[in-house]
Amino acid sequence: MDPVYLKTQMLSTQADIYSFGIIIIQLLTGWESVIGITDEVQKWVRDKECPRRIFDVNAGNWPYVVAKQLLCVALQCCDCNEPKRRPSLTLGCWRVLDVLNAKAGK
Repeated sequence: MDPVYLKTQMLSTQADIYSFGIIIIQLLTGWESVIGITDEVQKWVRDKECPRRIFDVNAGNWPYVVAKQLLCVALQCCDCNEPKRRPSLTLGCWRVLDVLNAKAGK
């Protein structure tokens, strides 16, 4: 659940975007627990050589570069420090996802 929602008890589209990011992370990594998942994934992504083993083999045969970019989009969706920086689902997020989908289909 979005930490901002837990503090304010106010639902917003930003809470939905947070949840969307968590789902992407879970699908790509195969990790079930969401406690601390964004911090753990950020550590992996900060490493310039983000190991391929972070990705769940059951997630499909995504090109590594595309999977890593998708993971970065998911982390943007889960930004807890500045929720207003989370991408909008109608503009920012979908444009990037469309590009990544096209790359993955090749």
